Amino acid sequence: MSWFLTGCGVGITYKETRGITMLVPDISNEAIPMRYVKVIVQDRTENDRADTVKLYFFQRDPDLPDELMHQAVAFDATADGAVDFQSTGDIDFNGASTLRDRRLLKTFANEALKLSWFNRGEGAGRSLNFYVSRYDELGTPREVRSDFFQRSSSGGKDKLVYSSTAGDQDCDGGLDPLAPDDQFELFDTVDQQTIHALSKLYLRFNWH
Repeated sequence: MSWFLTGCGVGITYKETRGITMLVPDISNEAIPMRYVKVIVQDRTENDRADTVKLYFFQRDPDLPDELMHQAVAFDATADGAVDFQSTGDIDFNGASTLRDRRLLKTFANEALKLSWFNRGEGAGRSLNFYVSRYDELGTPREVRSDFFQRSSSGGKDKLVYSSTAGDQDCDGGLDPLAPDDQFELFDTVDQQTIHALSKLYLRFNWH
């Protein structure tokens, strides 16, 4: 079953997987994203809370492997949910690494630390990709997709297990909050709010 909104809306498809109904945007007419950020959150101290956020900025070109163009990392050393150390660089891609970049990474990482979608220890089996999935006629981003991947085994292929989209539904130039999706048991209200916040922050990277 699927339905579509007009104007700044997005097509929505209800997909059932393993008995779970998931709300997944219809991307049948969308181009493959050329740029995306892969986020890996880890609990390296293994105290059951995330402490490390790694960002990988990828470029995708036809017929070529995805190329890593930049990476950044932030670490919470005191288990208080806030970044203490970070390695940033030019993450808004304006040609210089500045205080603005460092503040942006800190804000993004502090949000990402709230996610329950993290890896224990040094693992990277769970990851989250952000990219623009729809532009308007002027080239302005109107939707940001977040794709959740799970790797079943060491060295295995990442499998998409969930997707959500933050979109400008009322054409006011901002990303609207995600619709509640309490049928998918891996995510709670905090996750939904965090994903929405991360989607808005992703646009500030200018990596789309």
